[in-house]
Amino acid sequence: MTTRAAFVCAAAVGIVLACSDASGPAAPKHLVIAAGDSQSASIGASLSLPLKVSLTGTDNQPFPGAVVTWTVTQGVATAQPPASVTDSAGDATTTLALGLQTGPVQVTASVAGVVPVVFTATAVVVYNFPCPSITPIGFGVSGSLDATDCNINGYYLDVLGFTLPSQRSLSIRLTSSSTDTWVGLYTGDGAFLAMNDDSLLGVVRSSMLNVILPGGSYLLTPSAFGPGVTGDYALSLYDRPALLEGCVLDSTNLVFMNPALHYTNSDRSAVWLTRGVSFPETITTSDCADSTGPHYSDRALIWLDSGAVVTVREASTDFDAFVTLLGPNNFRATNDDSANSAATKNAYLVVQVPASAAYLLQFGTRDTAATGAYTVAIGGVPGTLTAAGAGLGPPRFHR
Repeated sequence: MTTRAAFVCAAAVGIVLACSDASGPAAPKHLVIAAGDSQSASIGASLSLPLKVSLTGTDNQPFPGAVVTWTVTQGVATAQPPASVTDSAGDATTTLALGLQTGPVQVTASVAGVVPVVFTATAVVVYNFPCPSITPIGFGVSGSLDATDCNINGYYLDVLGFTLPSQRSLSIRLTSSSTDTWVGLYTGDGAFLAMNDDSLLGVVRSSMLNVILPGGSYLLTPSAFGPGVTGDYALSLYDRPALLEGCVLDSTNLVFMNPALHYTNSDRSAVWLTRGVSFPETITTSDCADSTGPHYSDRALIWLDSGAVVTVREASTDFDAFVTLLGPNNFRATNDDSANSAATKNAYLVVQVPASAAYLLQFGTRDTAATGAYTVAIGGVPGTLTAAGAGLGPPRFHR
């Protein structure tokens, strides 16, 4: 006797009921906003709460494993990540970083085959921004420094804003025929991230800032090295590989809070990193080498405010990873084999820094003369902004 699945089909004049298999798998059915709607924050800042949705299936149970796409449909903002997957409770989240434009923002969360939902937010200026005039920048701009510009502690500067939808590695070049240039980089709400004075210390007075940034909004401040200086300038942004190749930073001569960056034979500068970036890299024999072994490493700078917690992961299947963070007053933190040396040779460093400063990150190897591929991921949470590191009042690193 043949057993058949139970189907119920009915038809009448003008009415057709489709056949359905009651024993079939569940499918996504209903998406709702769970948290994070109707928030406000300052331009350039992230909303305090993540955007969260909940998805149920045709069986009325939480639906895991579905891809939720987050799309900014009004205003200027960046969702990170732009897509996320529902967990066992049917929930998915993203973080929204507001752009440099005030006003309403809408973000649509969507799942294939399901009615989408729309989050709203408002971008406002909620603090005493020291330079209220922000000029959007593309990949090139010419301007001038004069006494009518924003004045911070006697330095004239313009404030240029840009938004990145996702991680990007950039070179930022500031040149002038009449002045010794200085360029600063800040988050959209004015927290200090990086700077450059001379692209070739003491020789080439144009500025060249290399940085790897996560998606979000940022401010650039072209300025002069000295206070009260005016003159024309040209600023350009261009893409560069997300690499730490070569050995630009000489850690033996790096003076923290006065980082005289040392260069060799070219117009180049060190790479600055920030929390929220991840990228692949390779250690080669042309990278930095210490006097023992040798041990090869890549090096980069990162600005951290007092009390900040930074997490640094260096993972490799080619070598035993060893990560180091160096800071002022002989500060040093290292990690070799994460929390479980029997299971992994990846390095994972978690540290709270004691002072606001430029710190040196060193991605190295535990074994002598080892080389190979690895990946970097940097996270953590900000600390307490100091007077030097907040509100476009940058530390001025002098020669």
